[in-house]
Order: sequence, then structure tokens, then C-alpha cells
Amino acid sequence: MKVVYEASNTIEAYLLKSRLEHEEVLAWVTGEFLQGGVGELAAHGHVRVMVADDDVERARVVIRQYEKEVYKQMKPIEFIGIGVTKGGSSWLADMLAAHPQICLSEPKEVRYFNSLASPGNEGANPQRQQSLHWYHQHFSHCSADAIRGEYTPLYIADPDAIDNILDYNPEIKLLICLRDPLERLVSHYRMNHDYIGIAKGSIEEEIRSDGRYLEQGLYGEQIERLYKRCDRSQVLLFFMDDIRKDRAGTVARMYEFLGVDARFVPAGLERKSNAAKKARFPWVGRFLFLLPRALVAMKMNWLLVALRKINLHKVLLGLLTKESAKLELSADFKARIRDYYREDVIKLENLTGRDLSRWYEEENQVLSKAG
Repeated sequence: MKVVYEASNTIEAYLLKSRLEHEEVLAWVTGEFLQGGVGELAAHGHVRVMVADDDVERARVVIRQYEKEVYKQMKPIEFIGIGVTKGGSSWLADMLAAHPQICLSEPKEVRYFNSLASPGNEGANPQRQQSLHWYHQHFSHCSADAIRGEYTPLYIADPDAIDNILDYNPEIKLLICLRDPLERLVSHYRMNHDYIGIAKGSIEEEIRSDGRYLEQGLYGEQIERLYKRCDRSQVLLFFMDDIRKDRAGTVARMYEFLGVDARFVPAGLERKSNAAKKARFPWVGRFLFLLPRALVAMKMNWLLVALRKINLHKVLLGLLTKESAKLELSADFKARIRDYYREDVIKLENLTGRDLSRWYEEENQVLSKAG
């Protein structure tokens, strides 16, 4: 037996159960009696629809069609930042959230559209089993006239995620910021090793054991796939180098693309977000990652918004982390990584008309500062 849907209430659960059984998929509702015991707590997430293991895929087809019909009157989210991991998404999210006409999800990474738990991971993404109602709960703090969006950098590396996003809103606007793939790789490793604590070996050992480090930097392949699925006018593609050279201009371009006042100058424009950090205790990274998700599950988005306004997350980071030590890389290692990406970067140059030869010809001059 597997959970295929978490309903907003008992009535919805039984409506879906009836729909599934009409399509000859036997279904069960669990948790319905918990609603009477949670008092003022949110009941969402307690009432679940389950089916037999062999019926999961058929059930999900029925559920997606059900959601399209039930939620077709729901105003879809206007934009999503889809990439890349360790490519400036935290800073961009801060700039988006600062604009008075924009409302960002809580937390910024909802991870609803990924079919897999993470790119290259065969495990199913549990968020994908949730309803559209659950997804839109991440924007419950937004005003009716706000331009709403989220920023989940894992989406771009997952082909199913792109299809799921465009199926949800064919006219959605997509934001992508790309970073030198060697820089991105090193920053990703430092986050997993120093902050989250899931990487235990050296960078070379981790790359050999987990292909996702390298795969997430294949931007040419990812952008080519994206451009085959949607109109280029829906995509704003820029580079970390753009941010370094002209932060104000980059932010203005982003605001203009989203149709909000591009003259607005956000606070913290020159501040670096999510710089490389080392956790003082092994539980810190996971705690700070899971805390906002736990609050959303309890429908306490308002508390997340309040905590963000007083910069509590950044205060906790200051107390519970310290500066991450510089990672020394051999010239041979850097040359091998650049050679690995060479063909893909050339493909990206052809797709974007941008000269990116530094990414495969020169030794990186900013790796020691990479966050």
C-alpha cells in the first residue's frame, strides 16, 4: 500500500477515492478521524488516499487529471527559478523577495515538480505526491495582486520537472542563472561536506561515487532540452559573471522580465547570500533546512515570513556556522574537470551566443572565493 494523495479534507479524499474506483483503481482513505482530534491545528496532511503498490502509476494518472479539473480556476504561479544548484539562487531569491510587487514561496525551494528526490536519485520525490492545494499553501501569505513564484534550482536538471511545470502553467516565466561549472561543482561539494555533512570523502572521492556533482553542471544539455519544450521568450537566462559585474543591472533585468517596477532598488544589493559555511555542529545544516518545511506543514507560513523579516535565519547562521576553509585543488584536477565540460560548454555557447571559453580554457581565478 502506498499513499498517492494527501487531501485538504475528508470530503476531498472521498471524492478522489470515488474517482479512482470509477477508473477501476481500488483506494482507501486513512486518517479521516484525526480531523476531529487536531482542534485548531491544520488537518491537511492527515487525510490520505492510498492504493495498492501495483496501482500507483495508474492512480497518479487519474489524480493529475482530477487536479486539472478541480483546480483549473486557480490562478497559477507566475514564475519559477529553476537553476542551478549553487548558482546564485539564494541571492536572487533575496532580491525577488525584496520587491514589494513580488511574493516568494515559503520556503523558497518547494521541490513540488521533481519526479525524483534529486537528479540522478532513483527514489521518488515525496512532494510530488502532494496535491496542488498543498503546493499553493506555500503562497498563502501572498496578497491577491502579487506576482508569485518559487526558486528550486534542482528543477532544471530533471526533465520530468520541466514537463510538470509547463503542464501546470504553459505560460510560466522561468529564471536561470548559470555559473562556471567548475566553480559550481566545488561550491556544491563544500556545501555537502562542510555545511550539511552528507559528503564524507575528498572532492575526488565524492565525484567518483556520486555522478550528480558532474551531471548538474551540464548546462548545454539542460538548456537545449528546455528550449525544445518552451518558447525562449519565457526564459530569462543570465550568468553569475553578470551578477559580479553589474548587480543592479542584473536585478533590473529580472524585475522587467517579471513585469514589475524595474526602478526599485532592493536593500542588500551588494550583500552576498549563502556564502560557503562550515557547521559548528553536525545537525545544523539539516535543522535549518527542515525547519521552514516543518512550519509550512503546520500551515505557519505567517511565522516564516515574520522570522525572515527579522533575519532570524541569518542570525542563526552566524551563531551556528563559521567561515569555510579554502579548498585547495590541483592543476591536474581542474584541467580534467574543464576538459569534461568542454563539449557541453561549447554547446551552450552555440545556444546562447555567449563567449564562455574561460570555462574550458583558463584556470579559474575565483575558486578560493566560491560560495
